Amino acid sequence: MGTDSITRVTDEEGDVVVALERGFDSHPNSHGADLATFLKGARNGQQSRGGTFNGMSDLAAQLVTHIKDKASDASGGPPPMDIPISHLHLWSLSQQGKTRKDQWGNVYILPAKSAVADFERAVFDQDLRYTVYPLSNDASDDDDDDDDDESHRLSHETYRLGLRVEAPTYWTLPDGYELVPDCSVCEYWDPWMYPRMVKGSRVLFDGPVDDYDGREVEAM
Repeated sequence: MGTDSITRVTDEEGDVVVALERGFDSHPNSHGADLATFLKGARNGQQSRGGTFNGMSDLAAQLVTHIKDKASDASGGPPPMDIPISHLHLWSLSQQGKTRKDQWGNVYILPAKSAVADFERAVFDQDLRYTVYPLSNDASDDDDDDDDDESHRLSHETYRLGLRVEAPTYWTLPDGYELVPDCSVCEYWDPWMYPRMVKGSRVLFDGPVDDYDGREVEAM
């Protein structure tokens, strides 16, 4: 339950649109599977032509609403503080059949500066990192000799979505090697926990959301 994550959405030009931090329950077979389920069938384009979102900024707004709602507690919440103890039983009876989601905490939108900084880093502090990105459906473009700009083409076509899932990994420094003060990985190295180890990341899944299987990704 304590697995935390970053979930980010990138646009047609590869820039980060929004980044969310989730404090717990971010497993590939829970949070990841929910992302994939929500995104499967999603399609950029006009509603009159079957589109479900209008560009990645619109998708990001829809995803924020969905993730916050799904991650919220639907247990009904505690009784109000001003209810006398003698009335707790009556209050409990009045709440039967009712559910109200407590939206406090767990999922947060990262400040823009932090979101961009995280996007540019090769490694990360969370247990998992999810990235939602536009995925071209036009396979014929692979054989096209026209060198049109990819981002321009994506922004004007109907496309579906891809999902990348990453996890941190550590490797041991070989004998005879050591970290130097100005090395690029030093800021991610904890000499107390990992005296001979360097932190990196590995990709658990990267492809169309239609191909995502949370159980398989979780087993990796």
